[in-house]
Amino acid sequence: MFDKNDFTKYAHLIWDWNGTLINDVSMNIQIMNEHLQRESLPELTPKRHQEIFGFPLLDFYKTLGFNWTESSFDEVSMEFMQEYEARKHACELHPACRDFLYHWEREGKQQSVLSAYKQAYLDDSLQRFQIQHLFQFVVGAENHRGDGKIAEGKRLLQDIGQPPEKIALIGDTIHDFEVAEAIGIDCFLVTSGNQSMQRLQDTSAKIIILDNVQL
Repeated sequence: MFDKNDFTKYAHLIWDWNGTLINDVSMNIQIMNEHLQRESLPELTPKRHQEIFGFPLLDFYKTLGFNWTESSFDEVSMEFMQEYEARKHACELHPACRDFLYHWEREGKQQSVLSAYKQAYLDDSLQRFQIQHLFQFVVGAENHRGDGKIAEGKRLLQDIGQPPEKIALIGDTIHDFEVAEAIGIDCFLVTSGNQSMQRLQDTSAKIIILDNVQL
């Protein structure tokens, strides 16, 4: 769970979206298994997903057995995103992350979102949950490829304007840690998302142990 004492020194939190605030991992696995079935590839279990998921997403697809070029990946990732958008309303915020999100707001401190999710879709999702007003900055991706977010993180840090030691990132993947490390801020990783606790513990991030009953 979140320990409020771990966050007292920070003035600004940067949240990841997919797999952190939004509990969408199970749905992503379901969509992926439909793609795998069409290609006669082995089913992806939640345990396997957490063991191999990562960025860039093209590498994740190749690990699953898909034999795609850059151009074919663009087509399939667009198809995946369309399927995700059609079903995303079945997903809810992770309860523990949602509660801490509102706690931080009550403390009068600032927070932002940094996501590899396409900007327009991210904006739509925040509006659906009526939480867009909780964030000072909302930074998504220009496309649907899921290439990473280090460059966007560097720009966001400049926009926030706080000393790096006053900012922390909350995510669910090793890439979130890599982003935090690249921009010089602390990182907290939740165990309820896309990667296993064992993998997250390979980083020096602070681990927040959260359950996910869907996995």
